[in-house]
Amino acid sequence: MIFYLADRIAHVTATDLYGDRKWSARHGREAAPEVPENAQAFCKRPIAADRLAFETADGTDLPYGSESFNLLWGLSWIEHFGGHDRAAQAMREMARVAAPGAVVAVATEFLMGEEYSHPEFFTRAEIDRAIMAPARAAGLEPVDEPDFDAVPTRYMIDSVPMPQNLHRAGAMSCSTTGRCSGPRSCCSSASAADAGRAQP
Repeated sequence: MIFYLADRIAHVTATDLYGDRKWSARHGREAAPEVPENAQAFCKRPIAADRLAFETADGTDLPYGSESFNLLWGLSWIEHFGGHDRAAQAMREMARVAAPGAVVAVATEFLMGEEYSHPEFFTRAEIDRAIMAPARAAGLEPVDEPDFDAVPTRYMIDSVPMPQNLHRAGAMSCSTTGRCSGPRSCCSSASAADAGRAQP
């Protein structure tokens, strides 16, 4: 998505904890440390390098001046800051660096059942407390409220367990053991070499 945006807008600044070993040791792997110096190696087609900058930055303490960006976009990242309070701080930082009239877009996973809890993922109430409330308090107004009813109830009642060794292809999933899920049969009794190849 970063490369796509760089082809279409004036300038993209992409941030992550590129190569931050301390963060990676405690919380998981982050973007490859080589990305900022050699972004072209991570895209199969020529990139708009003159309109694209990859920078190491902590989303809870952005190294940019106030009102610096016209568009801020985060895809499945805010749940990885180390807890709901840090997610709220990331929202305040996005609001701080957003120019007047900017668009701030945040996508995250959420826990569909309110009976569940997780130190980083969000229930509906936690989305309001850790994402929406800090954004509003910092001066951002939502274009629309989150639509939690868009998720069909059947997914909340009857969860779909996913096996290990899973290969996904569109709307179907194939495991290396040949067990499949999806709207139609997608795997043959495949050998290990063929496992994961979708077949009509």
